[in-house]
Amino acid sequence: ANGPVYEGNQLVYAPIIIGGHYNNYNFKDSWERGGEYVVRGKGINIFRDILLGLYSPGIYHDPMPYANIPRMDREKFYKDTFEFSDETKKYALSRIKSILTALGCSYSCTYCYVSSLIDNLREAYSEVGVRPPSIIQDRLLETVVQEGEEILALDHIYGVKTTAVFDQADISLNNMKWWDQLKNQWLDRVGIPFYIQARPAMLAGKKGKERIEMISDKGLVAGISMAIESGNPKIRKLLLDRHENNDTILDAIHNVKDSNIPLRTQSIIGLPVLRPSQVVNPIQSKLSLIDKDGEEFYYDDPIQESLTCLELVCTSNFGKEDYYWNALYSPFPGTPLGDYAVAAGFADDDTDAHAYQFTTDSGLTCFTGITLKRQIAFSQTSNFFAHFKNGKDLMVLFLYGNNEFQLSNFAAFVETRAEFFKPHERPTQFGIIPNIDRNMLLKFIEDVYSDTDKIIKSINIKLADYYMTLLDGLVLAAKIAVKYYEYKEQEKEFTLADLYRVERIHYYDNSYNMAYIPERFENFLRPLIHDSRAPAMRTG
Repeated sequence: ANGPVYEGNQLVYAPIIIGGHYNNYNFKDSWERGGEYVVRGKGINIFRDILLGLYSPGIYHDPMPYANIPRMDREKFYKDTFEFSDETKKYALSRIKSILTALGCSYSCTYCYVSSLIDNLREAYSEVGVRPPSIIQDRLLETVVQEGEEILALDHIYGVKTTAVFDQADISLNNMKWWDQLKNQWLDRVGIPFYIQARPAMLAGKKGKERIEMISDKGLVAGISMAIESGNPKIRKLLLDRHENNDTILDAIHNVKDSNIPLRTQSIIGLPVLRPSQVVNPIQSKLSLIDKDGEEFYYDDPIQESLTCLELVCTSNFGKEDYYWNALYSPFPGTPLGDYAVAAGFADDDTDAHAYQFTTDSGLTCFTGITLKRQIAFSQTSNFFAHFKNGKDLMVLFLYGNNEFQLSNFAAFVETRAEFFKPHERPTQFGIIPNIDRNMLLKFIEDVYSDTDKIIKSINIKLADYYMTLLDGLVLAAKIAVKYYEYKEQEKEFTLADLYRVERIHYYDNSYNMAYIPERFENFLRPLIHDSRAPAMRTG
Protein backbone atom coordinates (compact mmCIF):
# COMPACT_ATOMS: atom_id res chain seq x y z
CA ALA A 1 0.00 0.00 0.00
CA ASN A 2 1.11 3.56 -0.73
CA GLY A 3 -0.51 4.96 2.38
CA PRO A 4 -2.52 4.21 5.52
CA VAL A 5 -5.12 1.43 5.42
CA TYR A 6 -8.42 1.74 7.27
CA GLU A 7 -11.21 -0.65 8.09
CA GLY A 8 -14.09 1.72 8.49
CA ASN A 9 -12.81 4.41 10.83
CA GLN A 10 -10.16 2.11 12.33
CA LEU A 11 -6.54 2.53 11.25
CA VAL A 12 -5.07 -0.93 10.69
CA TYR A 13 -1.83 -0.07 8.90
CA ALA A 14 0.39 3.00 8.67
CA PRO A 15 3.60 2.97 6.62
CA ILE A 16 6.88 3.88 8.30
CA ILE A 17 8.76 6.83 6.78
CA ILE A 18 12.35 7.35 7.91
CA GLY A 19 14.43 10.44 7.17
CA GLY A 20 16.41 13.04 9.02
CA HIS A 21 19.98 13.30 10.27
CA TYR A 22 20.69 9.66 11.06
CA ASN A 23 19.27 8.51 7.76
CA ASN A 24 21.60 10.64 5.65
CA TYR A 25 24.41 8.18 6.31
CA ASN A 26 22.57 5.01 7.31
CA PHE A 27 19.70 4.89 4.83
CA LYS A 28 20.41 1.23 3.96
CA ASP A 29 20.17 0.29 7.64
CA SER A 30 16.87 2.15 7.84
CA TRP A 31 15.50 0.10 4.94
CA GLU A 32 16.74 -3.19 6.37
CA ARG A 33 15.28 -2.38 9.79
CA GLY A 34 11.79 -1.98 8.41
CA GLY A 35 11.46 1.49 6.98
CA GLU A 36 9.04 1.38 4.06
CA TYR A 37 9.86 4.85 2.76
CA VAL A 38 13.47 5.87 3.32
CA VAL A 39 14.28 9.45 2.34
CA ARG A 40 17.84 10.66 1.81
CA GLY A 41 18.90 14.28 1.84
CA LYS A 42 16.55 17.10 2.80
CA GLY A 43 13.41 15.35 1.58
CA ILE A 44 11.17 18.39 1.91
CA ASN A 45 9.27 17.98 -1.36
CA ILE A 46 9.25 14.20 -1.59
CA PHE A 47 7.91 13.86 1.95
CA ARG A 48 4.82 15.76 0.88
CA ASP A 49 4.41 13.56 -2.20
CA ILE A 50 4.77 10.36 -0.15
CA LEU A 51 2.01 11.61 2.15
CA LEU A 52 -0.13 12.22 -0.93
CA GLY A 53 0.36 8.56 -1.96
CA LEU A 54 2.38 9.33 -5.10
CA TYR A 55 5.26 6.93 -4.30
CA SER A 56 5.53 3.21 -3.65
CA PRO A 57 7.76 1.97 -0.80
CA GLY A 58 11.51 2.35 -1.47
CA ILE A 59 14.64 4.43 -0.91
CA TYR A 60 14.40 7.92 -2.41
CA HIS A 61 16.31 11.15 -2.74
CA ASP A 62 14.29 14.34 -3.08
CA PRO A 63 14.45 15.16 -6.81
CA MET A 64 13.37 18.78 -6.47
CA PRO A 65 15.56 21.84 -5.80
CA TYR A 66 15.29 22.81 -2.17
CA ALA A 67 14.53 26.45 -2.92
CA ASN A 68 11.09 25.43 -4.22
CA ILE A 69 9.76 24.59 -0.79
CA PRO A 70 6.52 26.46 -0.08
CA ARG A 71 5.82 28.76 2.81
CA MET A 72 5.36 26.99 6.10
CA ASP A 73 1.69 26.90 7.14
CA ARG A 74 2.37 28.57 10.47
CA GLU A 75 -1.27 29.40 11.09
CA LYS A 76 -2.31 25.73 11.00
CA PHE A 77 0.83 24.54 12.82
CA TYR A 78 0.43 27.06 15.65
CA LYS A 79 -3.30 26.34 15.94
CA ASP A 80 -2.79 22.58 16.14
CA THR A 81 0.10 22.74 18.60
CA PHE A 82 -1.58 25.41 20.73
CA GLU A 83 -4.67 23.24 21.13
CA PHE A 84 -2.76 19.97 21.59
CA SER A 85 -1.20 20.60 25.02
CA ASP A 86 0.18 23.25 27.35
CA GLU A 87 3.69 22.04 26.48
CA THR A 88 3.23 22.58 22.73
CA LYS A 89 1.79 26.07 23.17
CA LYS A 90 5.43 27.18 23.21
CA TYR A 91 5.65 27.17 19.41
CA ALA A 92 3.12 29.96 19.04
CA LEU A 93 4.18 31.81 22.19
CA SER A 94 7.95 31.72 21.68
CA ARG A 95 9.50 35.13 21.16
CA ILE A 96 12.08 33.68 18.80
CA LYS A 97 10.88 32.08 15.58
CA SER A 98 12.80 30.21 12.87
CA ILE A 99 13.03 30.77 9.13
CA LEU A 100 15.14 29.15 6.42
CA THR A 101 16.70 31.72 4.09
CA ALA A 102 18.65 28.99 2.30
CA LEU A 103 19.20 25.24 2.40
CA GLY A 104 22.29 23.10 2.09
CA CYS A 105 25.95 23.30 3.02
CA SER A 106 29.01 22.90 0.81
CA TYR A 107 31.38 22.07 3.67
CA SER A 108 32.27 18.60 4.92
CA CYS A 109 32.96 18.95 8.65
CA THR A 110 33.58 15.41 9.87
CA TYR A 111 31.43 15.65 13.02
CA CYS A 112 28.32 16.94 11.26
CA TYR A 113 25.57 15.01 9.52
CA VAL A 114 25.13 17.86 7.00
CA SER A 115 28.34 16.86 5.23
CA SER A 116 26.57 13.70 4.05
CA LEU A 117 24.27 15.76 1.83
CA ILE A 118 27.04 16.28 -0.72
CA ASP A 119 27.65 12.53 -1.13
CA ASN A 120 23.92 11.82 -1.08
CA LEU A 121 23.29 14.30 -3.88
CA ARG A 122 26.16 12.99 -5.99
CA GLU A 123 25.13 9.34 -5.60
CA ALA A 124 21.44 9.99 -6.17
CA TYR A 125 22.08 11.66 -9.53
CA SER A 126 25.01 9.51 -10.69
CA GLU A 127 22.96 7.15 -12.87
CA VAL A 128 20.08 9.32 -14.07
CA GLY A 129 21.95 11.53 -16.53
CA VAL A 130 20.68 14.70 -14.89
CA ARG A 131 22.90 17.35 -13.39
CA PRO A 132 22.10 17.70 -9.69
CA PRO A 133 21.00 21.06 -8.31
CA SER A 134 23.43 23.20 -6.33
CA ILE A 135 24.03 21.92 -2.81
CA ILE A 136 23.27 25.44 -1.50
CA GLN A 137 20.11 27.13 -2.67
CA ASP A 138 18.60 30.42 -1.58
CA ARG A 139 14.87 30.47 -1.09
CA LEU A 140 12.72 32.89 -3.01
CA LEU A 141 13.08 36.30 -1.44
CA GLU A 142 9.37 37.08 -1.52
CA THR A 143 8.56 33.76 0.16
CA VAL A 144 10.90 34.55 3.05
CA VAL A 145 9.43 38.04 3.51
CA GLN A 146 5.90 36.62 3.44
CA GLU A 147 6.86 34.17 6.19
CA GLY A 148 8.06 37.13 8.24
CA GLU A 149 4.77 38.94 7.67
CA GLU A 150 2.86 35.86 8.78
CA ILE A 151 4.91 35.75 12.00
CA LEU A 152 3.81 39.34 12.70
CA ALA A 153 0.16 38.54 12.00
CA LEU A 154 0.21 35.48 14.26
CA ASP A 155 1.96 37.46 17.01
CA HIS A 156 -1.14 39.67 17.09
CA ILE A 157 -3.44 36.64 17.36
CA TYR A 158 -1.49 34.98 20.18
CA GLY A 159 -0.54 38.16 22.03
CA VAL A 160 3.21 37.72 21.71
CA LYS A 161 6.02 39.90 20.34
CA THR A 162 8.66 38.01 18.36
CA THR A 163 12.00 39.70 19.05
CA ALA A 164 14.33 37.71 16.77
CA VAL A 165 14.13 35.33 13.83
CA PHE A 166 16.71 32.53 13.86
CA ASP A 167 17.92 31.83 10.34
CA GLN A 168 18.19 28.03 10.38
CA ALA A 169 20.27 28.01 7.19
CA ASP A 170 23.39 25.91 7.75
CA ILE A 171 25.46 28.80 6.46
CA SER A 172 23.99 32.31 6.37
CA LEU A 173 25.50 35.11 4.26
CA ASN A 174 26.57 32.74 1.49
CA ASN A 175 24.90 34.98 -1.11
CA MET A 176 25.35 38.62 -0.14
CA LYS A 177 23.55 39.85 -3.25
CA TRP A 178 20.46 37.99 -2.02
CA TRP A 179 20.81 39.49 1.48
CA ASP A 180 21.27 42.97 0.04
CA GLN A 181 18.02 42.55 -1.89
CA LEU A 182 16.26 41.18 1.19
CA LYS A 183 17.41 43.91 3.56
CA ASN A 184 15.10 46.83 2.80
CA GLN A 185 12.06 44.66 2.09
CA TRP A 186 12.50 42.76 5.34
CA LEU A 187 13.08 45.89 7.42
CA ASP A 188 10.14 47.74 5.84
CA ARG A 189 7.63 44.87 5.91
CA VAL A 190 8.74 42.78 8.90
CA GLY A 191 11.31 44.62 11.02
CA ILE A 192 12.30 41.70 13.26
CA PRO A 193 16.09 41.25 13.44
CA PHE A 194 17.72 37.98 12.35
CA TYR A 195 20.07 35.77 14.34
CA ILE A 196 22.44 34.04 11.91
CA GLN A 197 25.18 31.40 11.65
CA ALA A 198 28.38 32.06 9.69
CA ARG A 199 31.84 30.59 9.22
CA PRO A 200 34.97 32.58 10.19
CA ALA A 201 36.12 32.98 6.57
CA MET A 202 32.83 34.72 5.74
CA LEU A 203 33.41 37.28 8.49
CA ALA A 204 37.16 37.87 8.11
CA GLY A 205 39.09 40.24 5.88
CA LYS A 206 37.78 43.12 3.81
CA LYS A 207 34.91 41.10 2.34
CA GLY A 208 33.91 39.92 5.80
CA LYS A 209 33.92 43.48 7.09
CA GLU A 210 31.68 44.53 4.20
CA ARG A 211 29.28 41.66 4.94
CA ILE A 212 29.06 42.59 8.62
CA GLU A 213 28.61 46.31 7.93
CA MET A 214 25.74 45.55 5.56
CA ILE A 215 23.85 43.28 7.98
CA SER A 216 24.51 45.47 11.04
CA ASP A 217 23.11 48.57 9.36
CA LYS A 218 19.62 49.39 10.70
CA GLY A 219 19.67 46.33 12.94
CA LEU A 220 19.01 43.66 10.32
CA VAL A 221 20.97 41.13 12.41
CA ALA A 222 20.81 40.90 16.22
CA GLY A 223 23.57 38.35 16.70
CA ILE A 224 25.96 35.93 15.02
CA SER A 225 26.98 32.37 15.89
CA MET A 226 30.42 31.28 14.63
CA ALA A 227 31.92 27.82 15.06
CA ILE A 228 35.63 27.47 15.90
CA GLU A 229 35.51 23.95 17.46
CA SER A 230 39.24 23.71 18.23
CA GLY A 231 41.99 26.28 18.69
CA ASN A 232 44.58 23.94 17.16
CA PRO A 233 44.67 24.40 13.35
CA LYS A 234 46.08 20.88 12.90
CA ILE A 235 43.19 19.33 14.84
CA ARG A 236 40.71 21.37 12.82
CA LYS A 237 42.31 20.29 9.54
CA LEU A 238 43.15 16.63 10.19
CA LEU A 239 40.28 15.63 12.45
CA LEU A 240 37.44 18.05 11.64
CA ASP A 241 38.11 18.97 7.98
CA ARG A 242 37.96 22.67 8.81
CA HIS A 243 40.71 24.72 7.20
CA GLU A 244 40.61 28.27 8.60
CA ASN A 245 43.79 29.44 10.31
CA ASN A 246 43.76 31.17 13.68
CA ASP A 247 44.46 34.59 12.17
CA THR A 248 41.29 34.27 10.10
CA ILE A 249 39.28 33.39 13.22
CA LEU A 250 40.68 36.31 15.21
CA ASP A 251 40.06 38.70 12.32
CA ALA A 252 36.47 37.47 12.07
CA ILE A 253 35.89 38.12 15.78
CA HIS A 254 37.51 41.56 15.44
CA ASN A 255 35.24 42.49 12.52
CA VAL A 256 32.09 41.37 14.32
CA LYS A 257 33.01 43.31 17.45
CA ASP A 258 33.86 46.41 15.43
CA SER A 259 30.21 46.46 14.38
CA ASN A 260 29.06 45.87 17.97
CA ILE A 261 27.10 42.69 17.22
CA PRO A 262 26.85 40.07 19.99
CA LEU A 263 28.85 36.98 19.05
CA ARG A 264 28.48 33.35 20.08
CA THR A 265 31.58 31.26 19.44
CA GLN A 266 31.26 27.48 19.39
CA SER A 267 33.72 24.83 20.53
CA ILE A 268 33.75 21.07 20.98
CA ILE A 269 35.10 19.68 24.24
CA GLY A 270 36.45 16.15 24.53
CA LEU A 271 37.37 15.42 20.93
CA PRO A 272 39.00 11.99 20.28
CA VAL A 273 42.55 13.35 20.27
CA LEU A 274 44.22 10.55 22.26
CA ARG A 275 46.49 8.05 20.57
CA PRO A 276 44.19 5.20 19.45
CA SER A 277 44.15 2.14 21.67
CA GLN A 278 44.05 -0.08 18.57
CA VAL A 279 45.11 0.05 14.94
CA VAL A 280 42.58 2.02 12.90
CA ASN A 281 41.35 0.01 9.93
CA PRO A 282 41.53 2.36 6.90
CA ILE A 283 38.38 0.73 5.53
CA GLN A 284 36.51 1.95 8.62
CA SER A 285 38.06 5.42 8.73
CA LYS A 286 40.50 7.50 6.73
CA LEU A 287 40.91 10.11 9.47
CA SER A 288 44.25 10.34 11.23
CA LEU A 289 46.12 12.74 13.48
CA ILE A 290 49.31 11.96 11.57
CA ASP A 291 49.87 14.42 8.74
CA LYS A 292 51.32 13.67 5.30
CA ASP A 293 54.84 14.33 6.61
CA GLY A 294 54.45 11.77 9.38
CA GLU A 295 54.15 14.30 12.21
CA GLU A 296 51.78 13.24 15.00
CA PHE A 297 49.27 15.54 16.71
CA TYR A 298 47.89 13.35 19.48
CA TYR A 299 47.38 14.63 23.02
CA ASP A 300 48.25 12.74 26.18
CA ASP A 301 45.82 14.97 28.06
CA PRO A 302 42.68 15.91 26.07
CA ILE A 303 42.05 18.91 28.32
CA GLN A 304 45.09 20.56 26.71
CA GLU A 305 43.38 20.42 23.32
CA SER A 306 40.18 21.96 24.71
CA LEU A 307 42.25 24.78 26.20
CA THR A 308 43.48 25.82 22.73
CA CYS A 309 40.10 27.19 21.68
CA LEU A 310 39.61 29.00 24.98
CA GLU A 311 43.08 30.55 24.69
CA LEU A 312 42.36 31.69 21.14
CA VAL A 313 39.15 33.45 22.12
CA CYS A 314 40.82 35.02 25.17
CA THR A 315 43.34 36.73 22.87
CA SER A 316 40.51 38.36 20.89
CA ASN A 317 38.38 41.39 21.74
CA PHE A 318 35.63 39.18 23.16
CA GLY A 319 33.07 41.34 24.98
CA LYS A 320 30.73 40.95 27.94
CA GLU A 321 27.83 40.48 25.55
CA ASP A 322 29.57 37.56 23.79
CA TYR A 323 29.06 33.92 24.72
CA TYR A 324 31.54 31.04 24.64
CA TRP A 325 29.22 28.17 23.70
CA ASN A 326 30.49 24.60 23.89
CA ALA A 327 29.31 21.01 23.66
CA LEU A 328 30.83 17.77 24.92
CA TYR A 329 31.58 15.62 21.90
CA SER A 330 29.19 12.78 21.14
CA PRO A 331 29.90 10.65 18.04
CA PHE A 332 27.14 10.99 15.48
CA PRO A 333 26.48 7.64 13.77
CA GLY A 334 27.90 7.39 10.28
CA THR A 335 29.80 10.68 10.28
CA PRO A 336 33.53 10.43 9.47
CA LEU A 337 34.49 11.49 13.00
CA GLY A 338 31.95 9.12 14.54
CA ASP A 339 33.36 6.24 12.47
CA TYR A 340 36.89 7.22 13.52
CA ALA A 341 35.93 7.23 17.20
CA VAL A 342 34.59 3.68 16.86
CA ALA A 343 37.52 2.43 14.73
CA ALA A 344 40.03 3.89 17.20
CA GLY A 345 38.36 2.17 20.16
CA PHE A 346 37.09 5.41 21.71
CA ALA A 347 33.38 4.55 21.39
CA ASP A 348 31.21 1.48 20.92
CA ASP A 349 29.57 0.80 17.56
CA ASP A 350 26.05 1.16 18.93
CA THR A 351 25.99 4.94 18.94
CA ASP A 352 22.71 4.98 17.03
CA ALA A 353 21.05 3.42 20.09
CA HIS A 354 21.75 6.56 22.10
CA ALA A 355 19.73 9.73 21.78
CA TYR A 356 21.91 12.31 20.03
CA GLN A 357 21.79 15.56 21.91
CA PHE A 358 24.00 18.09 23.65
CA THR A 359 24.68 15.94 26.67
CA THR A 360 26.15 16.67 30.08
CA ASP A 361 28.58 13.78 29.71
CA SER A 362 31.15 12.66 27.14
CA GLY A 363 29.94 10.41 24.34
CA LEU A 364 33.30 8.62 24.29
CA THR A 365 34.26 5.68 26.50
CA CYS A 366 37.96 6.60 26.64
CA PHE A 367 37.47 9.47 29.09
CA THR A 368 36.94 8.53 32.74
CA GLY A 369 37.87 9.58 36.26
CA ILE A 370 39.44 12.99 36.81
CA THR A 371 39.76 13.64 33.06
CA LEU A 372 36.01 13.30 32.58
CA LYS A 373 35.33 15.45 35.65
CA ARG A 374 37.59 18.15 34.23
CA GLN A 375 35.88 18.02 30.84
CA ILE A 376 32.47 18.51 32.42
CA ALA A 377 33.77 21.31 34.65
CA PHE A 378 35.40 22.92 31.60
CA SER A 379 32.08 22.81 29.78
CA GLN A 380 30.21 24.41 32.68
CA THR A 381 32.64 27.26 33.40
CA SER A 382 34.37 28.10 30.11
CA ASN A 383 32.16 31.07 29.25
CA PHE A 384 33.25 32.80 32.47
CA PHE A 385 36.94 32.19 31.79
CA ALA A 386 36.58 33.31 28.15
CA HIS A 387 36.02 36.86 29.38
CA PHE A 388 39.58 37.22 30.71
CA LYS A 389 42.78 37.93 28.82
CA ASN A 390 44.40 35.17 30.88
CA GLY A 391 41.35 32.92 30.85
CA LYS A 392 43.29 29.86 29.73
CA ASP A 393 45.73 30.15 32.65
CA LEU A 394 42.85 30.66 35.08
CA MET A 395 41.08 27.58 33.73
CA VAL A 396 44.27 25.56 34.23
CA LEU A 397 44.43 26.73 37.86
CA PHE A 398 40.80 25.76 38.39
CA LEU A 399 40.90 22.36 36.69
CA TYR A 400 44.26 21.16 37.95
CA GLY A 401 43.94 22.69 41.41
CA ASN A 402 40.79 20.76 42.30
CA ASN A 403 39.66 17.15 42.41
CA GLU A 404 35.99 18.03 42.87
CA PHE A 405 34.03 20.56 40.86
CA GLN A 406 30.94 21.45 42.85
CA LEU A 407 29.36 24.90 42.92
CA SER A 408 31.11 25.59 46.23
CA ASN A 409 34.51 24.75 44.67
CA PHE A 410 33.91 27.14 41.79
CA ALA A 411 32.72 29.92 44.11
CA ALA A 412 35.78 29.47 46.32
CA PHE A 413 38.04 29.70 43.27
CA VAL A 414 36.38 32.92 42.08
CA GLU A 415 36.80 34.48 45.52
CA THR A 416 40.38 33.40 46.22
CA ARG A 417 41.81 33.93 42.73
CA ALA A 418 40.13 37.25 41.90
CA GLU A 419 43.43 39.12 42.20
CA PHE A 420 44.70 37.21 39.16
CA PHE A 421 41.74 38.10 36.91
CA LYS A 422 42.62 40.21 33.87
CA PRO A 423 39.29 41.13 32.26
CA HIS A 424 38.97 42.67 28.84
CA GLU A 425 38.64 46.40 29.48
CA ARG A 426 35.73 46.83 27.12
CA PRO A 427 32.53 48.36 28.53
CA THR A 428 29.35 47.02 27.00
CA GLN A 429 26.33 48.82 25.63
CA PHE A 430 24.23 45.69 26.06
CA GLY A 431 22.13 44.57 28.98
CA ILE A 432 19.35 46.01 31.08
CA ILE A 433 21.60 47.14 33.93
CA PRO A 434 25.07 47.16 32.33
CA ASN A 435 28.36 47.82 34.10
CA ILE A 436 27.10 47.34 37.66
CA ASP A 437 29.16 48.10 40.77
CA ARG A 438 30.04 45.67 43.55
CA ASN A 439 28.05 47.45 46.28
CA MET A 440 24.90 47.25 44.21
CA LEU A 441 25.43 43.53 43.68
CA LEU A 442 26.20 42.74 47.34
CA LYS A 443 23.16 44.72 48.49
CA PHE A 444 20.98 42.63 46.20
CA ILE A 445 22.43 39.36 47.52
CA GLU A 446 21.90 40.57 51.10
CA ASP A 447 18.27 41.43 50.37
CA VAL A 448 17.17 38.31 48.49
CA TYR A 449 18.65 35.54 50.65
CA SER A 450 17.31 35.05 54.18
CA ASP A 451 19.09 33.64 57.21
CA THR A 452 17.72 30.20 56.35
CA ASP A 453 19.67 30.33 53.07
CA LYS A 454 23.10 31.04 54.51
CA ILE A 455 24.96 28.51 52.35
CA ILE A 456 23.71 29.77 48.97
CA LYS A 457 24.05 33.35 50.21
CA SER A 458 27.69 32.73 51.08
CA ILE A 459 28.26 31.12 47.68
CA ASN A 460 26.73 34.12 45.89
CA ILE A 461 28.91 36.55 47.83
CA LYS A 462 31.96 34.53 46.78
CA LEU A 463 30.67 34.66 43.20
CA ALA A 464 30.66 38.48 43.17
CA ASP A 465 33.46 38.67 40.60
CA TYR A 466 31.65 36.07 38.48
CA TYR A 467 28.62 38.35 38.27
CA MET A 468 30.77 41.45 37.78
CA THR A 469 32.53 39.80 34.84
CA LEU A 470 29.53 38.59 32.88
CA LEU A 471 26.83 40.44 30.96
CA ASP A 472 24.11 42.01 33.09
CA GLY A 473 25.52 40.36 36.20
CA LEU A 474 22.90 41.77 38.55
CA VAL A 475 20.07 40.43 36.40
CA LEU A 476 21.92 37.10 36.15
CA ALA A 477 22.16 37.00 39.96
CA ALA A 478 18.40 37.56 40.12
CA LYS A 479 17.73 34.71 37.70
CA ILE A 480 20.01 32.46 39.76
CA ALA A 481 18.01 33.36 42.87
CA VAL A 482 14.72 32.59 41.13
CA LYS A 483 15.98 29.16 40.08
CA TYR A 484 17.40 28.48 43.55
CA TYR A 485 14.06 29.19 45.25
CA GLU A 486 12.24 27.13 42.64
CA TYR A 487 14.53 24.20 43.43
CA LYS A 488 14.18 24.79 47.15
CA GLU A 489 10.42 24.30 46.91
CA GLN A 490 11.06 21.06 45.03
CA GLU A 491 13.72 20.01 47.57
CA LYS A 492 16.34 19.90 44.82
CA GLU A 493 19.97 20.96 45.16
CA PHE A 494 21.20 23.90 43.08
CA THR A 495 24.46 22.78 41.43
CA LEU A 496 27.23 24.08 39.18
CA ALA A 497 25.38 22.52 36.25
CA ASP A 498 22.32 24.61 37.14
CA LEU A 499 24.41 27.79 37.33
CA TYR A 500 25.71 26.96 33.85
CA ARG A 501 22.19 26.42 32.45
CA VAL A 502 20.82 29.67 33.85
CA GLU A 503 23.89 31.54 32.57
CA ARG A 504 23.51 30.04 29.08
CA ILE A 505 19.83 30.95 28.78
CA HIS A 506 20.63 34.41 30.14
CA TYR A 507 23.02 34.98 27.23
CA TYR A 508 20.49 33.56 24.77
CA ASP A 509 17.94 36.07 26.04
CA ASN A 510 20.30 38.91 25.19
CA SER A 511 21.20 37.48 21.77
CA TYR A 512 17.53 37.24 20.82
CA ASN A 513 16.48 40.63 22.24
CA MET A 514 14.54 38.89 25.01
CA ALA A 515 16.23 40.50 28.02
CA TYR A 516 13.96 40.71 31.06
CA ILE A 517 14.01 41.20 34.80
CA PRO A 518 12.52 38.49 37.03
CA GLU A 519 9.15 39.56 38.40
CA ARG A 520 10.08 38.35 41.87
CA PHE A 521 12.76 41.05 42.18
CA GLU A 522 11.15 43.78 40.09
CA ASN A 523 10.94 46.30 42.92
CA PHE A 524 14.69 46.13 43.49
CA LEU A 525 15.79 46.00 39.85
CA ARG A 526 13.40 48.19 37.87
CA PRO A 527 14.67 51.54 39.22
CA LEU A 528 18.18 50.54 38.05
CA ILE A 529 17.24 49.79 34.43
CA HIS A 530 19.26 51.49 31.75
CA ASP A 531 18.99 49.55 28.50
CA SER A 532 20.64 51.43 25.65
CA ARG A 533 19.10 49.08 23.09
CA ALA A 534 15.59 49.40 24.58
CA PRO A 535 14.65 45.76 23.97
CA ALA A 536 11.18 44.37 24.35
CA MET A 537 10.85 43.97 28.10
CA ARG A 538 8.96 41.46 30.14
CA THR A 539 8.88 40.49 33.76
CA GLY A 540 8.68 36.95 35.02
